[in-house]
Amino acid sequence: MIDSMRLLAAAALGAACALLAAACGLDVAGLEGAPGDDSGAGSDSTMGAEGGSSSGGSSGGSSGSSGSSSSASGSGGDAAHDAPHDGTTVDAPADVVNVDTGAHCTGPGDCPMGMGCNGGTCSTSCGASVRCNGGCCHAGTCVAGGANDACGTNGDACGGCGGQTPTCGPGGTCNASCGGGSDGTCGNGFCCKAGQCTGIGNSACAPPGGSCVDCSTSSAGNKCQSSGSCGCGGTGDCPAGTACNGGTCSASCSATALCNGGCCSGGTCAADCSGSPDGTKCSGGVCGCSSNSDCSSSPYGGSCQSGTCGCYTGCFCCPNFTTCFSGNRCQ
Repeated sequence: MIDSMRLLAAAALGAACALLAAACGLDVAGLEGAPGDDSGAGSDSTMGAEGGSSSGGSSGGSSGSSGSSSSASGSGGDAAHDAPHDGTTVDAPADVVNVDTGAHCTGPGDCPMGMGCNGGTCSTSCGASVRCNGGCCHAGTCVAGGANDACGTNGDACGGCGGQTPTCGPGGTCNASCGGGSDGTCGNGFCCKAGQCTGIGNSACAPPGGSCVDCSTSSAGNKCQSSGSCGCGGTGDCPAGTACNGGTCSASCSATALCNGGCCSGGTCAADCSGSPDGTKCSGGVCGCSSNSDCSSSPYGGSCQSGTCGCYTGCFCCPNFTTCFSGNRCQ
């Protein structure tokens, strides 16, 4: 009876010790790795060997580490999510993508101004099948389109300004402006008159591209010559009192270059023949004589000879102190 009671007490004590040990093992596991606790570390080692508590603690530690790693990974993910875009995502504006990378275009409108879309890439190259975004294509390159020899804004091939419209103006169109600092030069058949290219003619005469002159008031003649100068083609093209000599009006005259008005006296146009040495009678635009009376005051002689005043040897028809030499004029 006594032995049975002892055995029962021993069993109860053993159970209590086991519970106490388990409780102590948990405490030690919770304090695992604490500095300066040698006995605790020994208990952990024993408990780990016997009941796996140490393994459980380690697993808990690993789980904690894993949680920390997970948390760190989560932070890294947030950081990556918050990082600025590199310009190639759908969030970047299309024009920024094109400017930065020169890609992702399907037509000129997808490219910056002054560039064309070449096989999905924006560049300044252009041609028959590649239009520019604004400006025009000049010799295979997109240009602004404001130059006189490369004018245009619709993105197609540039046009050269010339003829009556030598200047590239607003909107990439050629106009007739001339004479200004950036204006073009009027082309063949045109000259610059009051800042505008005008067709060459009598009222606007000049070499091609020059400044027009109105020949109607020119002393050289009222006709525009092929040289671009004012001149004449006949008597009527000259001002009054002048004659057309070799395409230019002047006071010189002859039987083949008659004066416009007046009469040709001694090779010079005169209002009349009253003082002409050739005779006082105007005939066919030239001063002369039809009788000796027309030569009464002529210094060449008082004898009318073949329509012109003169003298002949042996006559007394020369004025005082002159003599008839060579048989025709007094000297």
